Amino acid sequence: MAGFGTVTASTAQERIAETTTNVSYPTATIAAGDLLILLGSVYAPSGAPVTNPAGWTADVNATRLTSTTPPGIYAGHKYAAGGESGTLAVTHQNNVSLWVMLHVPGVDPTTALDVSPFILTDNGSSQNHTDVSLTTVTAGCLLIYAAALNATTATSTPPTVPGTFTEVADLSTGTRSAEFAYLKWSGVGATGTVANLWSSSARSMGALLAFRPARAKSNFMMFGQ
Repeated sequence: MAGFGTVTASTAQERIAETTTNVSYPTATIAAGDLLILLGSVYAPSGAPVTNPAGWTADVNATRLTSTTPPGIYAGHKYAAGGESGTLAVTHQNNVSLWVMLHVPGVDPTTALDVSPFILTDNGSSQNHTDVSLTTVTAGCLLIYAAALNATTATSTPPTVPGTFTEVADLSTGTRSAEFAYLKWSGVGATGTVANLWSSSARSMGALLAFRPARAKSNFMMFGQ
């Protein structure tokens, strides 16, 4: 496997109630074919929290099902045209929200997701963690963890299974608390239970995504070529 390059994240943006948020692109140089991943949480949406931006694939666009004031999660990806900079206008329901965008070189050029995302729409009871899991088919996937809690002031410690995740957003004022993190996982197969740790207990929702790395180029040539 070729493996992923350096993952870079934009500065997380926590926003007041509005219907359009201009989400910043990461400042790294973005080449054609690199992957962009947009992560967002919108408080108290009714139905899908986000209008999927043109040219993006919505992998998760869901609301927690069993509350009158639930958080919602969006995760989407796009193969870059190259040279993206500035901001992306994202339309969503008119509530407070949290956003971050990742730039990921080295993704498979035709199949970005290794398997379908695991989406937990309700953790079932008031808990201080949000549990998700996947079984990948390709070694070396990039795991993306996203969770949102029906609380306003809880902070989060990122997951440590199947390895320690790198946190890119953990904001807890104004929006419903949310956690976004990633892990370049060297393994393959069952991830085990991937869970963060909230500083307080409440109902929550979450998702886990696995993005497939590009294959290494082969120098093999058939005899006689």
